[in-house]
Amino acid sequence: MSNPFDGILKEGERSQTPEGKIRGWVSNFARHDSSEKNKALSEKMVELDLTMLGYDVHMPSSRDCIHDMVIEIDQDHWIKIQVKGDMTKDRTSAKGNLSTRGSDKSERQNTWYADVGIHILAIVCQDGVFYYEIPQGRNQKSISVNSNTHIDLKEWANERIRLHS
Repeated sequence: MSNPFDGILKEGERSQTPEGKIRGWVSNFARHDSSEKNKALSEKMVELDLTMLGYDVHMPSSRDCIHDMVIEIDQDHWIKIQVKGDMTKDRTSAKGNLSTRGSDKSERQNTWYADVGIHILAIVCQDGVFYYEIPQGRNQKSISVNSNTHIDLKEWANERIRLHS
């Protein structure tokens, strides 16, 4: 687990830029009821965290892509990542579904991430970014930060490289 915003302003704190302008902490951006803004902030936090871990992050240009980003962990070995986030929750209540939420009322079908080759679920909450290997099968519907053990992504990736060598 890592939090790319450690050491930066706490919620509600304000500081001045060198130009003297006041700026607030980024969570105020996600306090709106807009799921699109929450999704954008969560994806940027994961992108920053992955970059800080040394990965080159690639993001699809289509909103309809089944994964949110991919990283290359070894030459020609790519990992697909799905991001779930809720900046209004801390680790005791944050969770992420293991499938999309299709419905009978739309053309969008429910899709299990394991069925389409998504490897990692990144859950973002007030306490940071947590990574989980997506389990195979459909026995589990969601992953809870409080109940499930997160992985060290670098160690997980190195183990995958070793297994596929």
